[in-house]
Amino acid sequence: MIPIVEHSIPFARITSISHVRIYSMPKYVAAHGTARVPRSFRTADGFRLGGWFHKQRSVYQTGKLSPERISRLEASEGWVWKTR
Repeated sequence: MIPIVEHSIPFARITSISHVRIYSMPKYVAAHGTARVPRSFRTADGFRLGGWFHKQRSVYQTGKLSPERISRLEASEGWVWKTR
């Protein structure tokens, strides 16, 4: 499991829990070789990271995801909008 608190971004720069989740993507990619996080995947602290990423993609498809969130996700190493 990937601990979500271990990331290269100083914690003081992270303004919300969503930022912590977004910065979990590179760790997942490094560990698993893909950005396609299974919906059932949980982090070491029990957070359903796969479900959270799935939700971001679903909200994006409806056009309701904020431009800031879109930019942060797209800047994350390995991020893809379509997983199929």
